[in-house]
This record gives sequence, structure tokens and C-alpha cells, in this order.
Amino acid sequence: MESVPEYMAWPLSKWLIRAIQHEEGPLDLATLVQLRLRRASGIGWDGNGRPYVMLQGDELLEAIDAALDIYSFLAATEVRSRTFEHQWWGRLLKELQSMLEHGGSAWKLNDDFNGLTRRVDETVSGAAQATMQAAPEDAASHLRRAWDATYGFNPDPTKAYSEAVKAVEAVVVPVTIPNDRVATLGKAIAHIKSTAAKWSIAIDQAGTPAPADALLAMLGLVWHGQSDRHAGPNTAPVTLESAQTALHAAVTLVQWFTSGAVKKSP
Repeated sequence: MESVPEYMAWPLSKWLIRAIQHEEGPLDLATLVQLRLRRASGIGWDGNGRPYVMLQGDELLEAIDAALDIYSFLAATEVRSRTFEHQWWGRLLKELQSMLEHGGSAWKLNDDFNGLTRRVDETVSGAAQATMQAAPEDAASHLRRAWDATYGFNPDPTKAYSEAVKAVEAVVVPVTIPNDRVATLGKAIAHIKSTAAKWSIAIDQAGTPAPADALLAMLGLVWHGQSDRHAGPNTAPVTLESAQTALHAAVTLVQWFTSGAVKKSP
């Protein structure tokens, strides 16, 4: 994990102190962050009632990530009310985003303003964001959770992979087996296999749409790669690399089904 360069440590510490001491803050942020970090020192209030931050490196980033999560309800309220830039928390968030950007940090605010997320190539992240905006809300929500669990400050590969699978299920099941109340991606894949001649992808091959082979391969990659879905001798922890691959495959599959690139003939 990239630590905080020396030239960013003090500006980020000052930002956190301002967040702690702001008179409009509804919570004792210093105490709650200290509890989140499971630390008895490094952040808090001195004997004169002034906040202090004596954290460095990853611990400083972890404290900021915790503060963003603790005050996430403020970000949600301000975004919905469209007064984000004019409220004290909104202004602080804009300042933090600017500091991270101008300081060349490997981290930035996530799209929900409730935590830090790793910077990803703009072309890749832009394509993912466009897919989330165009997808049905259920699929989009799962993709956002998968993204945060993959690229957030404390990545959770198991959650990331699970959410990626759910995002794909959200767009594939209604198209393949809409009447199955206990449908899974595995069942949807089996249905496509049994009716493969009816499925195609809008990629020309000698003037005709591509057959279902590539679709089945991509779906199978996501479904069978979730190594911890079931208990047993073959189970294994999901790696972060595997979760990243599943996430980006899920983004592609959601885009294919949302855009109508996957078609089924009568």
C-alpha cells in the first residue's frame, strides 16, 4: 500500500484537525476515529481542549478514510439537497480531493464521498463509471460495491468478487430465466448453453454477429473463478488480483447486456 509522502503528511493532518474541530460537526470525530483505528494515541484532544493528529503514513490515510465513513451521512444529505459545495462538510471534501489530486496521491475520494479509493487509469475507470450510470440500479449498486471493495483503502476480495457476480446476475437472469425465483448465474449459463444457437453478440464475424461462445467463456470465467463460494476441499481464498479481474469482466458483461449487444433470436 502506498504510504503518505512527507510533503503531504502535514496538509492532510491539518485537514483532519479541521474536520475534528469544526463547530458544525455533529459527532466527536476524534474519539470515533480513534476507536475505529483501535488506537489509544495519535489522534484526540489535548489538555487544553484542542484536537491533535500525530499519525503518519498508512495510519494517517486510515484515519481520513474512517472520518469519511463516519461522516458519510452528511455527504449523502448534501448531495441529495444539491448544496454540496456550500455546506461545511462539502467544502472540506472538495479541499481534500484537491489536495490528493495536486499532491499526486495514489488515492482519491470515492464516488459516494464516504471513503478513499485507489486511482485507476482514467480510461478504465471512465468506462466502468459509464456502465454503472447506464445499468439498472440493482446491477449498478452491486458494481459500485464491488469497485469499492476492490479499490478501497481496505480491500475485501471476497466481497468484491461476490458483488461482481451479483452485478452480472442482475442483468443476465432477467434475460435468460426470468421466472426462476432461485436463479443463479450458474443456472443462467446452463440455459444459454442449452439454447446456444439462439444467442449472439453484436460483433461482426464475416458480416454476421458472433456466436455465443465468447459470451459463455466470459460468463464461465466469472462464475467458476469464485474460489470461496462453497466450502470443501477445493475452496481457496479469493485473491485481490482475481477480484480485480472478475470486477472488470463483470463491467464488460453488464455493458453487453445493458446496451443490447447480447441478443436472443425467437
